[in-house]
Amino acid sequence: RVPRWLGRIVRRGLSVRPEDRFPSMDALLAALARGQGRAWLRAAAATLAAVAVAGAGFAGYRRYDRARRIAACNAAGAAFVDFWDDDARTRVRDGLVASNVPYAATTAEKVLPYLDAQAEALAGARTEACLDASVRGTWSPTLEDRSGWCLDERRMQLASLPGAFETADATVVRRAVPAAAGLERVHGPDHPSVAAALTNLANVSWALEDYDRARRLYERALAIHRATLPPNHPRLSFPLVGLAAVHRSLGHYDEAEALYRRALEIWKASLGPEHPMLAYALTGLAEVALARGNARAAIPLAQRAVALREAGKAPPEEIAESRFALARALWDAPPGRGRDRARALEEAEKAAAAGRSAEGRAKEPSELESWLAAHGKTAKAR
Repeated sequence: RVPRWLGRIVRRGLSVRPEDRFPSMDALLAALARGQGRAWLRAAAATLAAVAVAGAGFAGYRRYDRARRIAACNAAGAAFVDFWDDDARTRVRDGLVASNVPYAATTAEKVLPYLDAQAEALAGARTEACLDASVRGTWSPTLEDRSGWCLDERRMQLASLPGAFETADATVVRRAVPAAAGLERVHGPDHPSVAAALTNLANVSWALEDYDRARRLYERALAIHRATLPPNHPRLSFPLVGLAAVHRSLGHYDEAEALYRRALEIWKASLGPEHPMLAYALTGLAEVALARGNARAAIPLAQRAVALREAGKAPPEEIAESRFALARALWDAPPGRGRDRARALEEAEKAAAAGRSAEGRAKEPSELESWLAAHGKTAKAR
């Protein structure tokens, strides 16, 4: 890890005000030489000295000057992420595990590689910006400043996460992997954050039953994610689940099932098998099975969704959604093959109670209340 003294030197060298910087490159190198740095830094200084001695005349000086600029850029890149060290990793891991959420340890294992990769990418981007400006000469000072502002924003986002995870609760643990994974790229027209906004718009269109517009928005979001993110990135699953819901609403059950299953695979690979996010896809698959008239197949899917959401302390309305699917599956299943209408009413009552306590989502509680009223009367009549 980069020592603190090196971070102080580089931050001075990168000061916005010229009077706060080192007066010359030689002064910067002298400060580096005085530091109690690692062996690689001392070796770099020795190499520069050798180049300076061996380089005769103007050509030798140019080689020496280029080498010291490269060394300074490498040091700047390393110091840019000096906050991300073993102590920060331990704080993240311990904070997540201390939440006592069942899948917290798995979440920590999934989160840390994303944060390591982001720190490495930031260091590399800072080094490359420095090289473009002071070695290759392809960037103007203005362009370097703009790059610095962007990188500083990403650096602050990464630096804020250890503190947030240190006091994690169930909600933070549930969102940890998507939050860490979402740091990976700089904003642009095809950035995953744009895809997230498109997904939110698609969700609204779906709720308004504008399925054609919802489908187009989900497909655009999915295309952005596929072009910019790894194949098993957790964000991919959000437009997949949304697109599956559109197909389910239109009666395209084969397409819906395939999309839900792909989302489930991605979330299992990226979040682990106990994460409550999997319940979105599991509940969707249960709904597809119910729509096909296969209530027996829906029961284990809905049961698993309820268990994951309860263990993960998901919002009450999400647990209610899965319970309602389970209640309908238990009611509609064939006799001797999963039917349990007494339990179906119990699950529906629990779902209704949770739905009443949750704000918004009025459509689903209303549908649930209507189902419960009708089926409760049926049960009493028997």
